Amino acid sequence: MKTILTICLSLSLLQCAQAQTSDGASQHKTIFKDLNAAYGIVDVTYSQPSINSTALPGMGILFGAVLNDFWVAGLHIDFSSTSKLSMGNPPVEVVNPRYNYLFAGLHNEFLIAPESVVSLSFPIKIGMGNVTYTDRYYEGISSARLDQETFFVAEPGVKMNVNLWKHVGFTAGAGYRITAGVDRAGSESDFNQAVYHVGLRCKFWE
Repeated sequence: MKTILTICLSLSLLQCAQAQTSDGASQHKTIFKDLNAAYGIVDVTYSQPSINSTALPGMGILFGAVLNDFWVAGLHIDFSSTSKLSMGNPPVEVVNPRYNYLFAGLHNEFLIAPESVVSLSFPIKIGMGNVTYTDRYYEGISSARLDQETFFVAEPGVKMNVNLWKHVGFTAGAGYRITAGVDRAGSESDFNQAVYHVGLRCKFWE
């Protein structure tokens, strides 16, 4: 038993010695301790999610920071709208319906070879989705909200990024939206569908 303990202790000391450089600094890097912000990005995209198999044209915007050239962390907002969907059974005659979808949440994106002219990345968005159903009544001139609902949204995906110039690039991709907590706006299966987007990526402070 003593021999085994002696061998284990010797191996541990040897491993610690090998992990130190001549000036005593560790050679091992960690993901978070050595994380440095490389530059900031803003993505402005045309997005087209679907709800209940109906396309909702809209816009998306990402404010993010690229960390160590492999990870984007930031805030993502999507907004889309259509007049071809309804929500619930409003007790009024609907004149000018508008079905709005809003997403706001955290954006994490893992980059592969972002310095290349063409590269891939794997984003995932996690946050809250909100649906509002509005209409303009016969009797009035102001838009009225008939119903709304908020629920959880997660959206993993894949993107292709093309560096056009140093500070401007092209981005396109697709994701799959996963929801939980949908009740009044329909069912979760109505929202669990593919999302497509295309747009520009602007780089700052690079």
